[in-house]
Amino acid sequence: MALQLARRGWRVAFTGRRKARLEETARAAREAGGEPLALQGSVSDPADVRRHYAAVKEAWGGLDWAILKRRGGLHGRQGVRAEAYRWTFDVNVLGMARWLEAVIPTWSPPARTIAGVSSLAAFRGLPTSGPYCASKAAVSAMLESARVDLAGTGSRS
Repeated sequence: MALQLARRGWRVAFTGRRKARLEETARAAREAGGEPLALQGSVSDPADVRRHYAAVKEAWGGLDWAILKRRGGLHGRQGVRAEAYRWTFDVNVLGMARWLEAVIPTWSPPARTIAGVSSLAAFRGLPTSGPYCASKAAVSAMLESARVDLAGTGSRS
């Protein structure tokens, strides 16, 4: 997604835990004509999210668009394990909530846009993917609620 937006000349900030992959994506985004800002860390760490958004505000003054997407999940026949649900919800659901919490209070008109990405897995339990499916159902419900909460604020979701 970052590369598609970079090809349009956008400034794109993206986060991740793996430094080499971030550097590779930043290089490709720069070559595609975009202005990348690669931020290493984890959405499961509230301090990282705050640090990342502070870096975006320092570099560009903030965001016009927030495209929140995370695909974290443990797949495979492992049975029902509470720890798999906890980890997946921390990354997929709370990670997105941390970004919403950071971004929304700082926005002001003109309109800003939040695009949260869920999955069709939110609507159907898939084999060996219980934690992932459940987390995406929670993400979908959270985004629907955010849309209602943001009505009339000048932000779009």
